[in-house]
Amino acid sequence: YKIIFAIIALIIISFAVATVMSMISINHLVDEDMEYTARILSSNVHNAINKDLSKPIYLSQMMANDYLLESWLKKDKDYSEYRGEKVVKYLKRLKETFKCDTIFVIDAKSGIYYTYTGVSKIVDKKNEHDRWYYTFLDKNMQQDIEMDADEVHGYRPTVFVDARITDDNENLIGVCGIGVNLDTVQATISEFEKIHNIKISLVDTR
Repeated sequence: YKIIFAIIALIIISFAVATVMSMISINHLVDEDMEYTARILSSNVHNAINKDLSKPIYLSQMMANDYLLESWLKKDKDYSEYRGEKVVKYLKRLKETFKCDTIFVIDAKSGIYYTYTGVSKIVDKKNEHDRWYYTFLDKNMQQDIEMDADEVHGYRPTVFVDARITDDNENLIGVCGIGVNLDTVQATISEFEKIHNIKISLVDTR
């Protein structure tokens, strides 16, 4: 009987061990599957947001390399109403053609902030809403993406794609940018959350 009990005990222990190992393997596979799914969803969300920003990224680069805009900004330091009208018409035409939420150009010499509606203001280091401009200049980057309040549209949250405008000698002559209403990005995220029944959070890792 002792031998029989020993055999039964061994079978029970072996079965228990096999069950535990099986559960560990299943949990490992589930974890791997969840991690893989999360990576795929993250990649899809990233691509969708990039699609929302691809147009402003392209447009800001195009503006930064536009000879006409460069020639207007290279003119004398004093404000010229004629030159200002040209810049405003230029911005208005781009906004209407490419359906931009907002668009701007800053003359580095005069500090004049142009939008498609006209001269908005003169940027000032003392104005907290203009800090982004001086921060962007200090970064010495050709292009950057940042979120800020759009003063032209009632301080609504907006994702801006900013770009440096330089002359042939790489001297700064201006900064241009395209703004995407944050609602556009949020709509993209909400669509993914609804389809996949998940909660998505964006984290700035910089």
